[in-house]
This record gives sequence, structure tokens and C-alpha cells, in this order.
Amino acid sequence: MNKTELIEKVQARAHLDVGVSRNQVEHTLNHALDVIQEALAEGQEVQLYGFGKFEAAASPARQGRNPRTGAPVQIEAKKRVRFAPGKNLKQAINA
Repeated sequence: MNKTELIEKVQARAHLDVGVSRNQVEHTLNHALDVIQEALAEGQEVQLYGFGKFEAAASPARQGRNPRTGAPVQIEAKKRVRFAPGKNLKQAINA
């Protein structure tokens, strides 16, 4: 599922309940994703109870290899996003 499909599915459910338009869903989703991104960039953890937890984790510099030539390559330190699924998400997937 891509972002457009997600927006359409959320809008279909929300429209039945309270008459929410596709544009309202899209703006709300974009704002929520922006807030999550900003929090992770600031080093904060984002926990959505029942769904999961996002956190930025430091990945140290390391030695790698170019797969084409086999030559050693230095890989720079960077931050990665980790996701840990919540209990409800695990149960839904394994149901």
C-alpha cells in the first residue's frame, strides 16, 4: 500500500463516520508524518501505543566492501530509524 492508497482507505472510513474529505485526510496525514519526522530528527522517540515505537539510533562508522569490485569502502556514521511493533500490531499480523 502506498500513501495515496492509505489516504483513500482512511478517507473512506472517516467519510462514513463524520463526512471527512480526502483533502482533510491528506493534510492531517502529512502533518502527522511531519511531526514524527521532526521528533525523530531531534532525537526523540515516537510511541504510538498499540501500533509501535519509532526511534532514531546511531549507526557507527564501519568498513564495508564494494560488491562489484570487492574493494574496501569506509561507510560513514549515520542515524537510522528503528521501528518496534506494538502488542496490538503483532496480534493483528499473527491472527
